[in-house]
Amino acid sequence: MSKKISILASAALLLLSPLVGISSANAAEPTLTYEEWSSSENYMEMSHAMSAFGSKISGGKGVDFHLKLTSTVGSATTSNSEIHFVTAVKQNAYLFKYAVSGSQGGVNASYNFDFGFSKGTYFGTIGTLKALTQSKPAAMTAALKKIGASKAKYFKSTKANSTTNYMKMIRQAYTQQLSGSNLSNWNIVGANVDAPNTFFSEVEKAPNAKNPADTDYSWDFKSPSSLSSEDLSTYHTKVTISADGNHTSVTTEGDTPYFSAGTAHIMAATEVTYNPNLVVTTPNLATAVNLEKLLGAIYTSQLVDALKTIATNIVAQAKTAATKAHKSISASYLAQVAKTQTPSSYLKYSNIPNGIKLKGTYQGVSAFMCVKVVGKSTQIKTC
Repeated sequence: MSKKISILASAALLLLSPLVGISSANAAEPTLTYEEWSSSENYMEMSHAMSAFGSKISGGKGVDFHLKLTSTVGSATTSNSEIHFVTAVKQNAYLFKYAVSGSQGGVNASYNFDFGFSKGTYFGTIGTLKALTQSKPAAMTAALKKIGASKAKYFKSTKANSTTNYMKMIRQAYTQQLSGSNLSNWNIVGANVDAPNTFFSEVEKAPNAKNPADTDYSWDFKSPSSLSSEDLSTYHTKVTISADGNHTSVTTEGDTPYFSAGTAHIMAATEVTYNPNLVVTTPNLATAVNLEKLLGAIYTSQLVDALKTIATNIVAQAKTAATKAHKSISASYLAQVAKTQTPSSYLKYSNIPNGIKLKGTYQGVSAFMCVKVVGKSTQIKTC
C-alpha cells in the first residue's frame, strides 16, 4: 500500500500540474526507507507542528497563501505560475490572483485571474472576465464601448451567474485544500514512496538563518521518475515553521528527467500565514462596470458572430442547391436549407419577405440575423 507524507506543502501544485522530481547540489545521500524516515524524531516533531498549523487554517479564513512555481527545460520556460490567495475572518472577504505563463509543445500560453469578494459584492479585473468568457480583445473593447464603460478596469456583481459561480468554486477548492483533514494530500514527493528504490535522507533540524527563533526541517528523497523507468528523480525540501506556529514555508528545487527533452529544473516556493486579524484590501469599485450588463453585451456580440457564420453557411448551401437546379437563389432555397438546421432552445429561424430570420439565445440574451435575397445576390445583416 502506498504511503503519503503528511506535511504541509503546496496545495496549488495539485491544482496546477503533476509534480516532477527535484534535486539539490547539497543533497545528502538518501538511504532510509519510508518507515525509517517517517518514524524519526525530527520528522515526528515537524509532522505534529504542521498538523497544529493545519488546524488553525482549516476554516479557510485568516489565511495568506502565496505560491511561485517555475519549471524550465534547457532555455525554455515550460511553466511559470504564481498564486496569491488572501481571505479574512472579520470582513468575510477574499482576494485571489493567479498568473500563468510558459510554453508547452511550442505553444505559448499566458493568462491572469484577479478577483475577489467583499461586503456582499463579487469583483474582478476586466482581464479576468476576458479570460473567463474567452473574449477576443477587440470584442471586449466593443462590449465595453457599447455600454459606455470603455475606461472600466473592474467589474462587480451581487448576483449569482456563471462568472460569480466560478469564483465561488475557486474559493471552495482552496478552502478545502486548506482543511486540516486534507493535509495528507499536501505532499511534494509523489505517491510511490514505498517503491523498492525509494529512499530518504535524515530530516535535519536547524534554526532558521534569518529568524533563529523559527525552525527549519530539511531532507532529500529519491525515487524512480516513473514506475517503468530506471531514471531517478531526487528532491530537496526545506520546511520552515515560525516560533508562534502561525507561518510555514516550503521550498523545493532541483532537476528531473523530462521525457526525451532532457532535464527539467523546477523551483517551487510556498508561504502560508495564519492571521485571525488579517484585513483584505479591496480595489476602488466606484467606477466598476455592472457585470450582468457587460456580460449581456459580450454574449450579444458572440451570438451575432455565431449567427453570421450560420447565415453564411446557409447562403452557401442554398446557392449550391439553386445551381444544381439551374435556378437563381431565392427565399425558398434559404428556407429549405434553414430547415436542416436543428431547431433548439438557442437557435431558431422564421420566414420573412424575400428571406429568413435567425434568432439565437444564450445566457438570457438574444440576437437576430436576417438573410434576404436582393436581385441575384444575398444580404446578411443584423435585424
